[in-house]
Amino acid sequence: MPPYTVVYFPVRGRCAALRMLLAEADTEEEVVTVETWQEGSLQLRYVAAAQG
Repeated sequence: MPPYTVVYFPVRGRCAALRMLLAEADTEEEVVTVETWQEGSLQLRYVAAAQG
């Protein structure tokens, strides 16, 4: 598993700068659709990770 995972909504220009910054790094990208977000599984995973 790469050390960085970039998770973002497919909105034009919102993640471009970060993707360019990490272009040389070993990264994984995960594009989240509105349908996937509304399922709730991603919300639980990332909210729990942010809370420590």
